[in-house]
Amino acid sequence: MSRKLAALAILAILLPSILPAQVSLDLRLKNINALTLRPGDLNLTGLGSVPDVFELTLQNTSANPVQLRLRLEVMQQVQNQSRLIVNAMTNQFTLPADGMVYRATNQDLVRGWHVAGQDVEFIDKEFTQEFDDINQQFVETGKLPFGNYVFQVTALVTTPSGEVPVEDQDPSNNVIEVLNPSYVELIAPGASVSQSGILAIATLYPVFQWQTDPLPAELRQLLRFNLRVYEKAPWQRTVEDVINDVPVLHLENWNNTTFQYPADNQPITVPDPINPSRTMGTVGPIRLLKPGRVYYWLVEMLIPTATGVPDKIQSDVYRFQILDPQEASTNIQRLVVILRQLLGPNYEEVLRRLESEGYKPTGTVLINGRPVSLDRLNELLVQIQTGQLKISEVTLY
Repeated sequence: MSRKLAALAILAILLPSILPAQVSLDLRLKNINALTLRPGDLNLTGLGSVPDVFELTLQNTSANPVQLRLRLEVMQQVQNQSRLIVNAMTNQFTLPADGMVYRATNQDLVRGWHVAGQDVEFIDKEFTQEFDDINQQFVETGKLPFGNYVFQVTALVTTPSGEVPVEDQDPSNNVIEVLNPSYVELIAPGASVSQSGILAIATLYPVFQWQTDPLPAELRQLLRFNLRVYEKAPWQRTVEDVINDVPVLHLENWNNTTFQYPADNQPITVPDPINPSRTMGTVGPIRLLKPGRVYYWLVEMLIPTATGVPDKIQSDVYRFQILDPQEASTNIQRLVVILRQLLGPNYEEVLRRLESEGYKPTGTVLINGRPVSLDRLNELLVQIQTGQLKISEVTLY
């Protein structure tokens, strides 16, 4: 073999190992904290609205241009089993040897991405039977199935010995864990507007409490809530009349399932623990609650999505009335109100039994054999509503 042929053979062997190492790419999801996903987020057809789900960066640090194609695969992983949902391939193009970082979103790759005067786009797109199954479930339930959805990109670099794959340099930010939180349920104060009668409470600073799907703590902290409290005006006849009015308190992006009504009208603004560049707190003026007035309230749950625009689920509407001290001629009525709040809806039957058997409180409350004031009892109520204390059992003597 001549020296020239030997040199060419050695070059052909070395190129596959050299060129890929000089091409780097990284796919980064727009929101790795997403808890839900839509079929539209996987839209590679270019039809309709294409959401912005990921950004791809591509760089060539070699001394020579390289020819390559890009392959995108979207897979669903459930219980260590992986199913291919979408498989797409771009046309072949030349990546210049300029060291520049080229950036493209999934929108660019669907509609046409320009790299050094070349159009790069998905030309081969495969939607598997798994995609059809998932889409059908979305039509029926409004949600994609649970599981991990992996967005995987590969650069297929052309070398003398064929195409050599270059994998994503950081696959840790390519996975969305879909859990689909589905409800937000109000707990206290008050009761649903669908129930007859309006529950009265004995404090101007109630603790608003609600609950949602049980999630691991690290995922539960990704949910945000909007709380709105409205004062019912005498001329308002329907629930819609009330909740379409200006709220007396509007809390946005709250990261907890409890909130105590403030004692003053100073705005509340605190950094978001997940994203310190954002804030959570009150929006607009705060109006203090007043005795004798009726208030409605609701909660909106914000679920992070792949596109960054949250899904919203709204709760039922609750209402309550602030007990008017002038109408409560004695502390007995106030005690009954606090007792009802302490026991909550789970013990409504117990309260009815007490009333049917002629229960009339004397106004004296003993805790561990010692008398306490109603203010102290109200403090215990707040601790129970915030989860600091828990009622383990109720017994009638």
